[in-house]
Amino acid sequence: MGERAAAAPRCAALVGPYLSGKTTLLESLLFATGAIIPVLPFLIGAGAGAIVASAVMSGVALFALGAAITLLTGRHPLFAGLRQVGFGMAAAAITFGIGTLLGTAIG
Repeated sequence: MGERAAAAPRCAALVGPYLSGKTTLLESLLFATGAIIPVLPFLIGAGAGAIVASAVMSGVALFALGAAITLLTGRHPLFAGLRQVGFGMAAAAITFGIGTLLGTAIG
């Protein structure tokens, strides 16, 4: 049988001079990608259904991110995924609480 050549690894790189904004560009793209996930349900619907869909989609995305990080850390994916969901939902609850307090105080 013939020998098969190994496929070249696929990778991407942002190349440019030092302090040219590569990190800023990548951080902005990643932030925008993460920020659109909870907004997507509101582009199609409204009300309680969109709120529930937003929370579920955010939870799934947070879990996937936490589980994916274990490729670098070596921890158990279930633990890391649930930990990420907990931190993300806590941040959402705190943000909601501050928004409610400010809306009541200002409005």
